[in-house]
Amino acid sequence: MFKVGDRVVFKDDVGGGVVSEISNGSIYVLTEDDFGDWFKPEELLLADDKQINEDAGNPSVPTKVESLSYSSKPHSKNHEKAYEVDLHLHNLIENSLNMTNHEKVIIQMNAAKNAYQKAKAKRFKYLKLIHGKGSGKLRSELHQWLRSIQVLDFYDIDISGNQSGVTEVRMF
Repeated sequence: MFKVGDRVVFKDDVGGGVVSEISNGSIYVLTEDDFGDWFKPEELLLADDKQINEDAGNPSVPTKVESLSYSSKPHSKNHEKAYEVDLHLHNLIENSLNMTNHEKVIIQMNAAKNAYQKAKAKRFKYLKLIHGKGSGKLRSELHQWLRSIQVLDFYDIDISGNQSGVTEVRMF
């Protein structure tokens, strides 16, 4: 039914993209933001250009963020439900023994970018990136990336005055 190059929309979510790979009955969809994920065929619908253009012009989808700021404290203790991803390596891959630190961070950053795309598509207001305390390299990479994309705000979640190893992103 689907083939590489087909434009698709997500059946139960906002957004879509282009089929870039098909393997073992799963379909890899790459979005316009260069994020991708695997889907089952029943989670996708073929889309024509007209439908995608109509979706792109949807006024309920923010297209511009006025400013980007960084703060070290959450804005509210009673946040709405957040999309959450644990970026600890053991949650992402089975074995990292022969990997360089750079390769590990790339895997973790890709997981964060995929989580961001999913949270954005599902219109979550908040995204929690659990990076841990560690050396701070992953946190630093995440914050550098967050400064380069369109998010309203991001900050470290503090617990009793201590950093918790979690960065919360206010999406819109």
